[in-house]
Amino acid sequence: MLTRVALFIVLFAAALSAQQLSDPQLSEVRSVLRSASALVPMVEESQRPSVAANIAVYQVRAGDVEGALLTTTALASSGDPGLAIDSVAATLAAHGDQDLALKLVDTSPKENTKATAYLEMALALAQKKKFDLAVETANRIPDTQFPAWVDATMRVYLMEYQAGEKDSAASLLQSVVTRVKAAQDNPAIPTTIRPSLFVTIVNNLAQSGNSDAAWPIVEELRALAEEATDPQQRDSLFYYLAVVETQLGAYGAAQEAIDRLPLGNLHDGAVEVLAGVRTQKGDPDAALEQLSNQPNEFLRLTTIRSVADERAEQGNYAGALAVIESIQRPGDRAYAFAELALEQAQHEDPTTAYTNELAWETARENPDQTAPYVFGFIAETRAIVGDYSGSMNMMPDLADEWRPHALLTLTSQMSGTGHTGDAYALADAQTHPYSKAYALLGIAAGTLYQIDQQDKQPSTP
Repeated sequence: MLTRVALFIVLFAAALSAQQLSDPQLSEVRSVLRSASALVPMVEESQRPSVAANIAVYQVRAGDVEGALLTTTALASSGDPGLAIDSVAATLAAHGDQDLALKLVDTSPKENTKATAYLEMALALAQKKKFDLAVETANRIPDTQFPAWVDATMRVYLMEYQAGEKDSAASLLQSVVTRVKAAQDNPAIPTTIRPSLFVTIVNNLAQSGNSDAAWPIVEELRALAEEATDPQQRDSLFYYLAVVETQLGAYGAAQEAIDRLPLGNLHDGAVEVLAGVRTQKGDPDAALEQLSNQPNEFLRLTTIRSVADERAEQGNYAGALAVIESIQRPGDRAYAFAELALEQAQHEDPTTAYTNELAWETARENPDQTAPYVFGFIAETRAIVGDYSGSMNMMPDLADEWRPHALLTLTSQMSGTGHTGDAYALADAQTHPYSKAYALLGIAAGTLYQIDQQDKQPSTP
């Protein structure tokens, strides 16, 4: 959750139609985004790429492609433009401008940047059901970035299979399996990474529902694990075996693989995957029981939060709160309440405000034990449920690194619900470039949302 994208990105991310692009309000949006872009060079270097990427994506959506390209290319002299290139290229591809997207990717000399950009473009095209073009784009990924090619191609496979294009999906799957088997003897790929390529295949097969095609691959992975003589390689293989068996619902077999692992990071990681999947599949009690004697406190807390989220989604709000109340350390409990509230807000749960108040009370009473980002989550949730004044009151006390994200959510919600003047006043009051840039970005996103909603209203005769 620490690297979460603010909620408005999900809520206000729809592309605009040609009719909407002629809306007079868009000139204001473009101007606001240009102002936000001008602040990027003054943002801390570590945050600069993500700030530029978010601004540039919205510039494309607002029809200011020139501005998006300027925002992206300006990073070449003041930061790493990789993330911005990925995001903008994918957005351009989704909007039908494949040639411009490819030219943008070509501006980067880094093969890993190109690989990620082609991956994002392929996924954007596959979502538009342009599967042939998606595969062609994925095939542009350099051979040195082979795991990225496997990831991109299998995710395209998943969307193609789910779209009913099973024959072409089967052909695509066979090409991936053939290359991954050959890669097991490729010295250019680290031995610890090679088996993870099988996991990528199986995970996507499990999501597609095509488990019959997955089991032969699982058996190959099992054979590799049993035959491994190097302890480190053997442990990696049994970890991956546990992961894929978990994804396929073979919990008993997964536990057997886990039992072959020595206590440590791989063992705990496999346990976390098993507990997480069982929670997602509607068996949170089994996940909690599995971790009852788990010495890894971080792992236990992660699973408890997942169980609480799952119970809340199932309507068992009392059960969700009871699980969180079992957390002993107040700071961890505040985090769990805050995270649950933010998840509830995304689903417009009517109990969100109460959960968020529990988070606030717990955090306020134990500030020294509560991580700074927890207060940021609380402020974001207040904004989402419409408590703008409550959210604004928290802003001055938020840590500098978390205030921008909270402002992003607050100003997007305010401008998206007609409180644009107040959002501008809040943005103008910011003196920190990072905070001001995200406050302006939120205003632009909220205004785009308003434009989209106006277009959906039935016309008056």
